Amino acid sequence: MSMIKLSFQDQSCDLTLEEGLEEYRAYLQANGKKQLIDKPDSTIIRDHDATHVIFGLDTSIEQESLLDSWVLRGCHWKFQELFAYSKLPELKELNKYLKKVESDEPGISKKIYDAFALGRAAIVSKNYTLRDQQAKIVKSELSKVIGYKAAYYLRSGGAKKTAGKTADAFHALSEGYGFILSLQFTQNQDGVPYMSNTEVNAMLSELMAGNGLWDRTEAELEEMATEIDAATLLPKTN
Repeated sequence: MSMIKLSFQDQSCDLTLEEGLEEYRAYLQANGKKQLIDKPDSTIIRDHDATHVIFGLDTSIEQESLLDSWVLRGCHWKFQELFAYSKLPELKELNKYLKKVESDEPGISKKIYDAFALGRAAIVSKNYTLRDQQAKIVKSELSKVIGYKAAYYLRSGGAKKTAGKTADAFHALSEGYGFILSLQFTQNQDGVPYMSNTEVNAMLSELMAGNGLWDRTEAELEEMATEIDAATLLPKTN
C-alpha cells in the first residue's frame, strides 16, 4: 500500500466530505484495494469510508486500528452497525493477525475487546478519563501485533532462505517489510512509537541494501529481529 499523504490528512484541508470521499476511493483504486459497495438500504460502507476522511486516515493496518479507536471514542453507533462493520476485509485482516499472536501474547484479543467495550460504556456515561484509558490500552495492545509480526517475519524469512525455500522466504520478508514500516505508527504504554521514522527507514535501507532481499542472510535478519525485540520489549517469537 502506498504511503502517500492524502489531502484530507492535512489539518488545514478545505475539501468537502464528498470531495474527500472521491479522493479516498481513487486512493483505493490506485493501490489495488477492492472497493466495496453498499447493499440496498445500507450505508455502512459509505459511512465507513466517511470516517477515513473525517479522521484523516488511510487503510494501512495501523491506521485502520487508530480509526477503530477514534470511531469508538468519538462517535455514536449501534451494535448492528458495528457488527456489519466488523465484516469489512480490513477488520478481518486485523483479526487474522490477532489470532496469530495469541500464542505469543495470550489473551490479547480479549483484552482489546474488553477495552473497546468499557471505552464505549465510558462514552455513554461521559467518563472521558476512563474512555481515554481504554483507548490507550487498545492502541498499545494493537501495537504489539505490529511488533511481534515484524520480528517474526524476519526470522521466518531467514530460516526459509537457509532452507532454500526462496519463494516462501520472499513472501515472509515482504510481510516483514510492511510490518517494519508500521513500527513508526505504534504506541507503547507511554504513547511512544516502538521505533522512530528515522530508525524505521534505516532498517528498511539495511533490509534492501545491495541486491535487496536476495542478499540478506539468516544471521543478518536475526540481528534485525533482535533489534526490533529490544525496541518493543516483547519476547522473542519463533
